[in-house]
Amino acid sequence: MAYKLNSIQYERNLRLEALKSNGKGARAHFLDVLSQAFKGGDFEKIIEAYNFATTIDYDHVGLSSDAYLVHPLRVSEMVIGLSQPLEVDYVIIALLHNVLEVGGVDIAVLQDKFGISVSDSIKTLTVVRELQWDEKYKQEYYERINSGYEGMKIVKVIDKLDNMFMLGLNPNEQVREKYLHEINTHVIPIAKKVLPHLVEYLDVLSEDAKQIGYFSNN
Repeated sequence: MAYKLNSIQYERNLRLEALKSNGKGARAHFLDVLSQAFKGGDFEKIIEAYNFATTIDYDHVGLSSDAYLVHPLRVSEMVIGLSQPLEVDYVIIALLHNVLEVGGVDIAVLQDKFGISVSDSIKTLTVVRELQWDEKYKQEYYERINSGYEGMKIVKVIDKLDNMFMLGLNPNEQVREKYLHEINTHVIPIAKKVLPHLVEYLDVLSEDAKQIGYFSNN
């Protein structure tokens, strides 16, 4: 496997350093990981998605496009390294999982370029932010994920795993509590089905995020 999870503090420091450096080196690192995992036509399919992802002007509060791009690149690396057996579409979904929300991409473009399985998965993963803390909406959202494509479930778990390391940058205690409630209520049950070897790490990381609370990236 290409990605090995280290201690929580080590992983958190990696992400803090990536923020401080504005994503320096992230693209080269991803391409190196990709070239080790895929060859030929499979490699070219993912490169097409990578090239598409790197042309997008991402609109995420507090982050430049380069700084934001580190997240989908890292999620993709973790999908490559932590999910077996591995499919090309899993990596493409990981690379593009937030492009509808923060990239302004049209769903029809995704379908045309990458097919229905990928475009439908990304559409399902996209959260309506105005409803993100509504319990009924969130229950239905995860029901759709649970009934969908395997790769989509894997990406969701790893996306949340990556975000949890940095949850303490959010100064809002209520938001942090709601996020961890979502992890424990919805995400870990999915992990038990599709990435059972990550469940213990997710449990420990969730508790760590709860205990550490708010921290500064300065």
